[in-house]
Amino acid sequence: MPRKTLTDRFIRSLKKAPKSEVEYHDTRTPGLSLRISRKGRRVFVLRYRLDDRRRRLRLMEYRGTGDLASARRLANTALDRLDEGIDPQRPSKSRGPMTFAELAESYMEQHAKPSKATWPQDQWMLKKDILPAWAERPAKDIRPLDVRSLLIGIRDRGAPIGANRVHSLLSKIFNFGLEVELVESNPLAVVKKVASERPNLRVLSDFELRKIWRALSDDPSVDGLFCKLVLLMARRPTETLRMSWSQVHGDVVHFEAALMKSRKHDHVVYLSTQAQSVLRQLREITGDTEWLFPAKRPGRADQMTWGSTATSRLRKASGVDDWSPKTLQMSAATILGRLRTPEHLIDLILAHVPHTVTRRHYNLYAYEPELREAMQALGDYVEGVVGEVMPTARPSTTIGGASERSRHQDRSF
Repeated sequence: MPRKTLTDRFIRSLKKAPKSEVEYHDTRTPGLSLRISRKGRRVFVLRYRLDDRRRRLRLMEYRGTGDLASARRLANTALDRLDEGIDPQRPSKSRGPMTFAELAESYMEQHAKPSKATWPQDQWMLKKDILPAWAERPAKDIRPLDVRSLLIGIRDRGAPIGANRVHSLLSKIFNFGLEVELVESNPLAVVKKVASERPNLRVLSDFELRKIWRALSDDPSVDGLFCKLVLLMARRPTETLRMSWSQVHGDVVHFEAALMKSRKHDHVVYLSTQAQSVLRQLREITGDTEWLFPAKRPGRADQMTWGSTATSRLRKASGVDDWSPKTLQMSAATILGRLRTPEHLIDLILAHVPHTVTRRHYNLYAYEPELREAMQALGDYVEGVVGEVMPTARPSTTIGGASERSRHQDRSF
């Protein structure tokens, strides 16, 4: 593997690895390396030896100027701990065998938070279902029977899908531990999921959509406006909850790759006049806050979270059972199909990762006019179904942080 004195200029010049990961060893900081993936991700790692075994510590992802200096500081701190005989992957105060809580913390800090837009869900599952049972247990002592007992307990309390999600999370945590040599086995390898799942194919009829929209309009909180935006923008609920006003530029919304589920490419949403109307109502309520949906209890979090209580309340108000914000996004996609929107445009609207070589590498056309037309057709359809006239935006109206219409260029995915 090549050795190089790493600099910001050199790192910015690096392209995607041609076939497999390429790693550059820094000549200034012992053990520090920069890994370049086939997708162009640049990650600092520290390689070291402990107890005659090679180990690797993921430090951080390179995102811009200043990150190299931060990585060197993190590496030096880890090396100082190593000189004291402490594994730098262990929390500072840990003693004795690594507990599951320490393994989970390493997974969250080194993998989930840098790599997953949905890491808060992992953190929530750990706090609610796993750590109360396993926090102080040595990770190496957890056996398949322990895993199955935990999953069955979650299933039997009425959360079968939750049990399957915990199964997936535990498998990721132990696989991470195997990769960085914190554990020697993954007990999930021989434990099957304890509940069967069927794809959620729930789509609202026009009659149900009308009843739900009226309940959303009557709702005194911002929950109703949130659900309306999910429908009119055809967005994932989690991505909608994390929106900030700085992303809104006139009649478009910019989502950086870090905010997307896949974290693989930026995304642009073109707003129909109906979606713009909802945003103006929301702006009047939230005022000058940073987020579209700020936390309902200031001090606990920056952004609003969505739970079963809000879903149950809106279901009861609408008189329609078995729907959620995700159902609204699925219904939006179905409406687009009903309006004869080409499937490749629906994929672009939903921000699905391109699955063809042509779209990934050759056809870089952004389809802006076609996407604008499709989103406006969706808004017009919803307005016609719910029977509620939504005021259109005046030319001088500004929503979000921009006062003029943004101009876009073709982009690659």
